[in-house]
Amino acid sequence: HFSDLIDPTHLVAEVAISYAIAGYAEDGRGFVDKAKRLNPKVLTQDVARMVTIVVKAHEGSYPLPQDFYNITNDDSKLETYLQLALLYSRTGKQDDSRRIVIDMARFVQRSSYAGDQSATAASLSRVLIETL
Repeated sequence: HFSDLIDPTHLVAEVAISYAIAGYAEDGRGFVDKAKRLNPKVLTQDVARMVTIVVKAHEGSYPLPQDFYNITNDDSKLETYLQLALLYSRTGKQDDSRRIVIDMARFVQRSSYAGDQSATAASLSRVLIETL
């Protein structure tokens, strides 16, 4: 079933990030608001934090490790790293893209990492295909 393959929270985040990066942050907020009305569970605190980190990165602030502390689960942290890598690659910031991919690899190698292994493999594959 197709709907089982897509995580709507991360899809909403990706669209909101795309709007913000394109200079349409207000439209992105409107999209998120409409998505929340249709499905209140669609925007978790972790996804909201992810969007904030990626938008700040787009504005020129490379994320610090402490920016990730308030994201509560490793899958959401991994998705944040993925979105950052894609952002940097798509905006021509190859040095930052490589740097965040290295940070991402270090994150998933930690002994305390508790992310879903198949999602981790998919994210690492995607980042390698789309950024390098």
